[in-house]
Amino acid sequence: MGFQKKTMVFLAVIFVCGMIAATGARAQILTDADLNGRYIVSQLIAGETLIYALEFDGAGVLTDLALLNASFKVNGEDIDPDTAAQIIIGIPESTLYSVQPDGSFFFSGSSMAGALSSNGQIISFVQTDKGGLPQINIGIRAASGISDTALVGDYFIHVFEFDIGNTVNELEANSYIIDASFDAMGQMSGELIAGSIVDADPIFRAGYRVEETGLLFIEREGEGSPDTGAVSADGSVFAAVDTNWAEGEDIRIMIGVKAADEDELTHQLFLSEYFFTELLVAGSTPTSVGQFVDIFGQMNFDGFSGFQRRQLFGTISPLESTIGTVRILTDGLFVADGLTGTIVPDGSFFAATRIEPGLAGLRIGIANSTFIGSERRLLNVEPVDHDAVCFIRAVKK
Repeated sequence: MGFQKKTMVFLAVIFVCGMIAATGARAQILTDADLNGRYIVSQLIAGETLIYALEFDGAGVLTDLALLNASFKVNGEDIDPDTAAQIIIGIPESTLYSVQPDGSFFFSGSSMAGALSSNGQIISFVQTDKGGLPQINIGIRAASGISDTALVGDYFIHVFEFDIGNTVNELEANSYIIDASFDAMGQMSGELIAGSIVDADPIFRAGYRVEETGLLFIEREGEGSPDTGAVSADGSVFAAVDTNWAEGEDIRIMIGVKAADEDELTHQLFLSEYFFTELLVAGSTPTSVGQFVDIFGQMNFDGFSGFQRRQLFGTISPLESTIGTVRILTDGLFVADGLTGTIVPDGSFFAATRIEPGLAGLRIGIANSTFIGSERRLLNVEPVDHDAVCFIRAVKK
């Protein structure tokens, strides 16, 4: 190829890359400063649900931790919410945190680890100590000045639920997906499209309320107490838990993802690497629940139809790796690694549900902030032992 042709190709590459970078998600380096402010966190922990708030100072210190449940009982006795928060959640107040350049983060003095979205709006973390309580946490940064209009249009809601009988042996785990529509005026309706619910109507109707901080309340028809959570400032993601469960009722965590248009959902949307957190229950039957396990790992998508998944650490053993294909469904969902999921239109976040018989679970994916879309790099990844927690170090080839 002559000098002139090489120059033209070089300029064309610069132009195309520049256009993609200008319109798509940008790869970036994150620091402690990107994790700052108040986050409203929905948690499912070994068969219980909590809603709580974390306050980060943007300089590596967790300055406040507050339980938002109306009440909490241990052995039938009320306990102080602040005491309950630190005991149950497992993160001491005034602890330190550290955000890695790729968006993974951890708390010192705690075995929790997770990931932060590149825009700082969403965090998700799990327990990494095999002797700890399996759990999944998703936090959404508090907003300002929003209302019911933040939720409008079509969402896929991924639900991980436990049907509680009169004894612990009558607990059954289920996960399912609702295709829902929000009217921006406090009403939503939806239909079960994947998974199964015991003794439940597949048609859902609920009222909802969004406070100006993003605090969210969803009240299903026929249930006395609302699910409580938060919605992101841009309305693309919400999370909520049922916090007032009792014997004979369900406990659940739900994550809603604004659906990408069918013409937007292509394999190119998955051209990224994701950190994922996952909680699942294996071996459930109609009369008993299997083992809770949580996982932190990586998924790499090649932008065509393939993925690689690696379990890095968690309460599961042994840790496994696999490869597979991604299948895009006509209704805007995708299937990969035994899960059915939804990805936001910019490809930075996904939620996915396990709907296989006897295997209920929920996975949250947050894009590696240094490894997004058009700026994808080929990386070597290796686990790094840091304060007894396994982390990822990305090394450019």
